[in-house]
Amino acid sequence: MLSAGSRCVTYLPNLRAVINRVRPLTATVKAASNSSVAVQQNSSYTEDDSRTDLVGGDSAGSLSSKKFDIISKRLLLNGSKHELLQNPIDTQVRLQKVMNITSSDEVVPVKTVSVNTSPTVSPDQIKQAPVGSVECIVQQVPSYYHQSFMELFPSIHCEVGDLNVLTLCQRSKLDSSLYSEDMALEREQLLKNFISASMEIVSKLISAGYWANFIDPASGRAFLGTYCNNTFYETDERYRHLGFKIEDLGCCKAIVHRFWGTNVFVGSIFTDAPLDSPLLKNIFTEDAP
Repeated sequence: MLSAGSRCVTYLPNLRAVINRVRPLTATVKAASNSSVAVQQNSSYTEDDSRTDLVGGDSAGSLSSKKFDIISKRLLLNGSKHELLQNPIDTQVRLQKVMNITSSDEVVPVKTVSVNTSPTVSPDQIKQAPVGSVECIVQQVPSYYHQSFMELFPSIHCEVGDLNVLTLCQRSKLDSSLYSEDMALEREQLLKNFISASMEIVSKLISAGYWANFIDPASGRAFLGTYCNNTFYETDERYRHLGFKIEDLGCCKAIVHRFWGTNVFVGSIFTDAPLDSPLLKNIFTEDAP
């Protein structure tokens, strides 16, 4: 793990490892505030449900029908602080779209690999990390961009300093700046992986009483809640302030990772869970599963 101020970074074998470290705390619910209501507990969902693997088996891009049903119901039944309830029909449509793309028979299993996550990990080791490795960054949204990011979630109120972003970077085999059919297929798979993983992570954060949502990289819009015109694409200039470079290729732009260059797929989850909350701290605990 590497940390600097309000920013923590770790490197893990794959998205499953990240999900496993975001442990649900079903017995602990954040107290309600003036701008939010505590999560409503539903007796039909047990702690075993919250631990169900929603990114199934060896594939980070597949959701069984049963697992999908559990996560979609859990998301839709949470308290009124979450914008999901503003338009549950729209949310159900989006969830069903994910079910359609992640249940494809063409999903390619993600190979499990080992990556050194110790504090002494060197830049050379990170550069040589295998394809499928994940860099996980949790940081506070810069105050000067707080309002800009909150416009992605128009029905949510979050004070300056309370909005944090969890950025997941998947190392790709192919260079994203060089278009080919194989590159497009790989990015489609990485998109499925990210959406499936994000659904489970957001579900765990919501179950613990926090607000959370993620950006669909394909549309640039918040995945949950009502539709809005504000977007945050992978090549958005705001990523420069989250530790990335944006390269102008003339015909298009590409996001550039500090170690993996343009061999990367980047997606972001937003939450009001504090950086020192157990769910987020666990990501950077080396003895966590």
